[in-house]
Amino acid sequence: MADKNIKKEVKKKKKKEEKPSYAPSEPFVKPLMSQPELVPKKKKKSE
Repeated sequence: MADKNIKKEVKKKKKKEEKPSYAPSEPFVKPLMSQPELVPKKKKKSE
């Protein structure tokens, strides 16, 4: 039982670590591609 619990904790930790590093970049990239409104805003800032 303890072994199973440890494996579950490791899996949970891995998922928790993966989501924060992965989720932020995904939503940032997808909206840029699906919402053209965001692109001009960024281009104006760099110009």
